[in-house]
Amino acid sequence: ELASKIGKEFSVFNQSIRTYRPGFNPDESEPLSHPIALIQNISTWDGGHSAFRDFLITQCLRRTITETRRRKEEIPSYNQVKETALSLERKQIRQKIESSEEIVVWADEEIKEIKKLRKEDKKQYEADLSEAWEETERALADRNEIKGINEELRHRIQYLESTQSDKTVPIPENFDGLSDWSQKYLAGKIHVHGRAIRAAHSAEKKGCGADNIRLSYEALLILRNYYVPMRVEGGQKRKKAYYQELQAKELKEAPASSRTKAGKQGKTYLLKFRGEERILDNHLKKGVGRDLRNCFRLYFFWDSTIQQVVVGSLPTHLKTSST
Repeated sequence: ELASKIGKEFSVFNQSIRTYRPGFNPDESEPLSHPIALIQNISTWDGGHSAFRDFLITQCLRRTITETRRRKEEIPSYNQVKETALSLERKQIRQKIESSEEIVVWADEEIKEIKKLRKEDKKQYEADLSEAWEETERALADRNEIKGINEELRHRIQYLESTQSDKTVPIPENFDGLSDWSQKYLAGKIHVHGRAIRAAHSAEKKGCGADNIRLSYEALLILRNYYVPMRVEGGQKRKKAYYQELQAKELKEAPASSRTKAGKQGKTYLLKFRGEERILDNHLKKGVGRDLRNCFRLYFFWDSTIQQVVVGSLPTHLKTSST
């Protein structure tokens, strides 16, 4: 039931545990942003199940205290509360003071208390700043490590794909396993966004033809085997091979939208990816009209940072100003 509401890629299975972080939206979020812990990882967690539970609690608390909140929603610090209490105390003392000598004594005590508060605030600020720098350095180290691992995996994938024939890649008869199939055969080159997977499932329910389902998988393989090498390595030979493959499947590549046009369509041609709003500015197409059995469209953009194609919708038309 959960998978049917938010998509299989965001669901849970076999006693796994998923953390849904603030801002979860199945139409825009990425599965990795809402991490899942598999039962085999939980079972072998250092320190056992109680340690894993403590890890989850710590992660939730850390995000709670580091999320930016509006001033009126913040819980005041101890020193803020204490300073407010002192203000009230001053008001009461002023009303009771009768001599100048008492004023001097009271003023000296107040100055000492204020200096103490400022000293404590400064100490706390320096501690918070030091902790923030440590967290930043850890995050940078983790990022560099992950980038290194990703680079190794990319080279490994390229090697494995160079030894793998397309004949060994199965073409499913439906979109039920599109997410798993994409991760298995396209990883490192093509990222099929969750929105595209949900669009495919929706199209199948509305009567998308078997030919279009098959063409969807074949088009993704063309992007993997020919478009990505053309963008990464360049050369007329690779460009020619790419367009020959498109022609063999009666496909054409054409611009899909621009920043100006995308703004007129609402969120239709905009896709949230890696924390940024991107435009589905390109697409593969076959046929005309909007018949689900005959008209095919695959919308995507090229991410030069990670050197991957990001697919945002398939296999049907996205709405345009004319519709």
